[in-house]
Amino acid sequence: MSLEARCREAAKRFEDTDFLRIVSDDDADGIAAAGILTRALDRAAIPFHLTLDRLHVDEYRDLQSHDAVLLLDQGSGELDELANHPGTVIVLDHHQIEGRAPHALHVNAHMEGIDGTHDACTSAIALLTALELSPDNVDLAPIAMAGIVGDRQHVPELGEINSSIADRGTDEGSLSIVEGLDLPPREPLADALATSTDPYLPTIGGRASRAAGFLEELGFEADHRLVDLDEDARGRLTSAIVAHLVKHGAEPDAVEQTAGQRYEGQVCGRRMSAGRLAAIFNACEREDEPSLGVAIAHGDREALRAGERHVERYRDSLLEGLVQLENDPPEARAAIQAFDAIDPELVGAHCGLGMTYLFDKARPTFGLKSSNGNLKISGRATPQLVDAGVDLAEALAQAADEHDGNGGGHPIAAGAMIPADQREPFLARLDELVEAQLRG
Repeated sequence: MSLEARCREAAKRFEDTDFLRIVSDDDADGIAAAGILTRALDRAAIPFHLTLDRLHVDEYRDLQSHDAVLLLDQGSGELDELANHPGTVIVLDHHQIEGRAPHALHVNAHMEGIDGTHDACTSAIALLTALELSPDNVDLAPIAMAGIVGDRQHVPELGEINSSIADRGTDEGSLSIVEGLDLPPREPLADALATSTDPYLPTIGGRASRAAGFLEELGFEADHRLVDLDEDARGRLTSAIVAHLVKHGAEPDAVEQTAGQRYEGQVCGRRMSAGRLAAIFNACEREDEPSLGVAIAHGDREALRAGERHVERYRDSLLEGLVQLENDPPEARAAIQAFDAIDPELVGAHCGLGMTYLFDKARPTFGLKSSNGNLKISGRATPQLVDAGVDLAEALAQAADEHDGNGGGHPIAAGAMIPADQREPFLARLDELVEAQLRG
């Protein structure tokens, strides 16, 4: 069965159910997927109940009390836990597949040989499914693009399924393509550069005075705004930012994105970039209010205002950690580098942004945080490291399994949990495994 046919079958099963119990991950992709499908279900008058949470493996058995269950952005790695569910089970996901649940409807690009790590996130699959309910749901394409950007599947460029979403949205007018810097157009430039986290500008991020000095050297005033610059001035600013990123060793794909295309669409009656909406979804997760993100997808303007307030706090916390990591970089081992979480809730974001804009690109990075006697690990690599043989999901799963834990994810981004007292032997073993991967 093709991916398109699976999406069509999922929509049919939605229509055939009396009530749908939905559990979605609460990251940006999960929030976007949940927002898209609950909006589409509302429009189709299909009743549902939504929970936003990443389920622990032990919680899957609790789903058996529901006649019809939809899992979003999770479930592909826990199919064995769903095998005995007596009712309707639908999984829309993009993670690696483990186990079997023969009676479940599983919609995952990996089943078609498409790389779900880069080419088809869950929000993209959710939109394809929503379009099977009604073609009018194409107006939700801006939400899907935010999920794609939130999972960083737009770098270096959109892959197969994600690209089809962008094309459909632009063809039917719900998305537009914009070239150039994705900075707040009406903020003073010094503030916009100093508070930018993606791109994060080394030596400038978190330091307004240095941002002002950077602008002064280019002939701009600190209070100039992007919206006031003519095409030539924007070009000079863009070129200077790109040169600064290159000088400080930013990942080439991210540098290219800085001056490349971005997608914008209407959200709650306002035109907004996918990157801005992804930041709002991330902030809602950080503030433990992911339901605000779903409400935004439903057009709730008050939820959008609350989400934007969350973004300011989220951004400030991100910046504080990035500046600290710039001054005190991760500890390097033979093949990996690792740091202790500055903010336990942002370790994944710090790991990913640090790998993109700050850290040694020859070693994957791992952020560590302690929680209730356990050690949680977030790992990030680069496309170049993956091309060289690194598979973080495999390395973390094996190292964690050997130290009384568990792990998994994607080759480029993965996580694990182990007992805290296994930290040093775990890191030593992880270093060995990654070194072996790089040797081939």
